[in-house]
Amino acid sequence: CEVSGLTRKEREESLRREIILEAAEKVIGAKGLHGSSMEEIAREAQLSTGSLYNAFAGKEELYRVLFVRRAERLLERLRARLLTNASPTRALETVIETLFEHFDVNRNFFAIYLEATSGFSWHIRKTLGEEALARYQEFIQAVAEIFQRGIASGEIPKSDPHHLALAFMGGINAYVTQWVSTDRGISLIDLIPSAKAVLLRLAQKRS
Repeated sequence: CEVSGLTRKEREESLRREIILEAAEKVIGAKGLHGSSMEEIAREAQLSTGSLYNAFAGKEELYRVLFVRRAERLLERLRARLLTNASPTRALETVIETLFEHFDVNRNFFAIYLEATSGFSWHIRKTLGEEALARYQEFIQAVAEIFQRGIASGEIPKSDPHHLALAFMGGINAYVTQWVSTDRGISLIDLIPSAKAVLLRLAQKRS
């Protein structure tokens, strides 16, 4: 029989892939891409190594799929929270809150991104592929649209909204990178007020 357009076999395969992705995020996040192995991921997923290779050609493919899947879910969550008619400044606060809350409970996800790109967005295409780059660009576009709305309403001073979005997301990247690298005793949630105070200056009019 079929449910939600999927056969039982397809549902089982989808569940198996999700189990593998969760195991990969845990193992790669803890040991890094180069320090982990398909055998370790298979053990964490409680599958045979052969079953793992049936689902993914290798560690690099698994790595790319993991990043894209997690990025898509985060983008969906962000867009859902931006559906309200909040002011542009409040919308930018929502971006900070959403990303910080996500990475606070998904440290491994950001650690994987950090290892792959060294924290530099221009490395995304080379290490994670075109699809991952497209997801990153969607994040930038979503933030640029907020800045554009603020500029149009007069709430935010005139500037290139895309450049403002790049600076804003770069600031978030810097905060989370510092937290992942050194501040292991601090919740990322505790850094939200500081991030807002610094990053929202991009949206403030100069006197």
